[in-house]
Amino acid sequence: MRIKIEDIADVFDGPHATPTKTKKGPYYLGINAISDDGKIDLGNSAHLSDEDYVKWTKRVEPRENDIVFSYEATLGRYAILPKNFHGSLGRRLALIRVKSPKVNVKWLYYYFYSPIWKKFIANRIVYGSTVNRISVDDFPNYEIDLPERQLQDRMVNVLSDIDEKYDLNNHMLDLLQDGISEIFDHWFLQYDFPDENNKAYKNNGGQLKYEPKLQCKIPVNWHAQKIENVIKQNSKSRISVKTVNNQGNIPFFTSGENVLYTSEPLVNGMNMFLNTGGNADVKSYYGSASYSTDTWSITAKNGLEYYLPFLFDKFKSSMDQVFFQGTGLRHLQKDLFLNHWICIPDNDTVNAFAIIADNYFKKRTLILHENNKLMHMRNYLIPLLLTGQCKII
Repeated sequence: MRIKIEDIADVFDGPHATPTKTKKGPYYLGINAISDDGKIDLGNSAHLSDEDYVKWTKRVEPRENDIVFSYEATLGRYAILPKNFHGSLGRRLALIRVKSPKVNVKWLYYYFYSPIWKKFIANRIVYGSTVNRISVDDFPNYEIDLPERQLQDRMVNVLSDIDEKYDLNNHMLDLLQDGISEIFDHWFLQYDFPDENNKAYKNNGGQLKYEPKLQCKIPVNWHAQKIENVIKQNSKSRISVKTVNNQGNIPFFTSGENVLYTSEPLVNGMNMFLNTGGNADVKSYYGSASYSTDTWSITAKNGLEYYLPFLFDKFKSSMDQVFFQGTGLRHLQKDLFLNHWICIPDNDTVNAFAIIADNYFKKRTLILHENNKLMHMRNYLIPLLLTGQCKII
């Protein structure tokens, strides 16, 4: 049955401005919080005050099972809001609220990731001088092919099993991350220490600040060292983001939020990937990996491969303030970063932590590989199910 979206759902535009961001409070859901595969990561979402929440939800108050989608700049992202979501839409996001019992919300969500819909919407993109967009005003008039509700439900049952396994894996990743972070904090972030010239440094979440009157407390054989003396720079990549088709099983790191996939590895083992433009970010990965021309890939010397990823992550916000400069698009000033002082523990402590961290990173890699396969399976099945090429028994 061919039907207009407005006959089965209401469509609401989000705010066209940005509130003052806060460290906590209701979520201010941005495009970066939605992955290319339609998953919401609230850890990548900003917050706003309770007062601004009232103002920013006058048009619509998002709730569970609403489908949010991007209509400007980064197009083609759709996601279902989770249970107990409390927040507002960010700029360039709109919301679809199903109102008809003829529609399974999850089926409609999967439909938006089908080749049929992608082709349809690609022909309706308005190309601008700065960003591209689709018309939210026209969206309700777009038509879709709506099968019987019973068939929708059967399709959703198949695809939801894949998504549930994916979500369970992500929960396992969160638990692993919380565990290793607690160990790192307890082992390494409770000490202040002197450098090689006996100057006193305050350990502030991994970032060192010089304080002459500080009475240092540090285990024997720990010392301060410049970053340039403990890292090794990997070769600069010649692979542009635009040339990566997101196929294969090799993670491809960029200076953006999402990780793509390719079949061409550039490094192996334990490596870090730093943004060189925009905002500071440090990603780490164990195994074969690749990275873009705008990403700085480094590893560590002297057995510090497992220590530095956690340390750099701890002062990421300070990295953004200190090491990224520029009047337009800010860029990482590598010289400032390389000359920064960090705390280096003794070899026995580093090696003991490496045993624990090695187990963490290897489990993490296995789970990420499985998630990649799950998304490939889901994306393969969506068009087959929606077009009837794959029958559900």
